[in-house]
Amino acid sequence: MPAVAPPVVEKEVTDDKDVPRRDPQASTCVALGELHLRTAMEPHCPARQRTNALELARKCYQQAIKTDAENKDAYRGLAQVYDQLKEDERMVATFEKAIKKWPKDASFRFELGMTQARHKQWEPALAHMKAAGELDPENRSYQTTYAYTLARAGQWQESYQAFCKVGTPAEAHYNLARMLHHLGQDDASREHLELALTTDPNLVPARQMLAKLSGSAVTQTSANEVLGAVRPATTPK
Repeated sequence: MPAVAPPVVEKEVTDDKDVPRRDPQASTCVALGELHLRTAMEPHCPARQRTNALELARKCYQQAIKTDAENKDAYRGLAQVYDQLKEDERMVATFEKAIKKWPKDASFRFELGMTQARHKQWEPALAHMKAAGELDPENRSYQTTYAYTLARAGQWQESYQAFCKVGTPAEAHYNLARMLHHLGQDDASREHLELALTTDPNLVPARQMLAKLSGSAVTQTSANEVLGAVRPATTPK
């Protein structure tokens, strides 16, 4: 008689840990999170689709951190998701975890400051940007953004001093004038343009901007008065 094979006895699964599983790599989770986050941030993304995409992005980034707690991009992405969800406390907490984990990485402090600046939370934004600049003093982008943010927050003198660290005094006056014009402070903007040209008469962008801003006032003020004596720059009390 032919040999009869013994019956196959299947192992009973009693717990999830007995189920073989293979977690995706952290980099894969981050890539999927970025895809979902980009979908959610599309200008015409329907509200329901946006909510679903942010939820998927959140799960992807959290899985990435679970898989590899050293993945910096996962922390950045998760913080962005919380920002999009308007969950400020979780956003700040995520950045702070990253800052604590990588205290010498200036980028996390800078990105947190940028996010807070977008919400006009000037005091913490400036504190984090300043800290980022101190950690990476050769990063001109950090220094310049900090200077512009100071101006945006109404700290004009401090902004000028910050601009002086990344350019000449004339360029500092010109850059401050640009932000003041953006804020609708055209009188103060003109004053800083005049200071820029007094310091460096060959600063062409400043001369062009002053001519443009003074165009509407030419009927009331002569060109000599516009380009004449320089008054002290107006600063908020």
